[in-house]
Amino acid sequence: MKQLWLDADLTASRLRPDPAQWRRLRKVLRFKDGQRVMVADGNGARRTYELSGDTLLANAPLHHAPQHARRIHVGVGVLKGERQSWLLQKLVEVGATDIAPLGLTHCVVKLAADRAEKRKLRWDAIAIEAFEQCGRSQLPTISGVQRLASWLGSLPEGTRVAWCDERDRAVALTKWVADNQTNDLALVIGPEGGLSDEERTLLQRAGAAPVHLGDAVLRAETAAIVATWTAAHTA
Repeated sequence: MKQLWLDADLTASRLRPDPAQWRRLRKVLRFKDGQRVMVADGNGARRTYELSGDTLLANAPLHHAPQHARRIHVGVGVLKGERQSWLLQKLVEVGATDIAPLGLTHCVVKLAADRAEKRKLRWDAIAIEAFEQCGRSQLPTISGVQRLASWLGSLPEGTRVAWCDERDRAVALTKWVADNQTNDLALVIGPEGGLSDEERTLLQRAGAAPVHLGDAVLRAETAAIVATWTAAHTA
């Protein structure tokens, strides 16, 4: 059954999507009267509804999916073009709790304020589409472009931080995750040009640990996906 994200109170037995959402249901997804859809609010609540005219009618009890105890916060240098969009999609699918595109020293992409705002709207749409496709119960949040120091300062208290970098092979990510049984883990992945010496120093001062993903030097988007999956699924 298709999962649909709606910012709605799913305790209601009747929902009326706004015009944009309704057009998407009818024109893009091509839903017909009588068709059922799993509506999710992105915060763990789900309920099956049936389309009827301009209304969604509940035909099943409300269900709350349990939240995962471990939250994975991902900060990754902004990539060029469709690589960035593809990366965000996959990070949603593999279990990131929230994603922060970082404006790092070696990022090729430098977004002006107006472009950054438009890009953020596109990123939100990508996250919603990936959430609907993969059937997760929690919709990850994607921030606007941040500086590394600001993002580190915004992490929940007690978060353990690691950065992935080909220069430092101190510990495997799997071992670091196993050794840090906390609710909040944060991962930093550099852009195509890697992290600068200043950024490494900042991370060290913040108590972050250098980790590796294996012997191969991975592209930034590959490293981010592998690291997120590993952190989310290592016992």
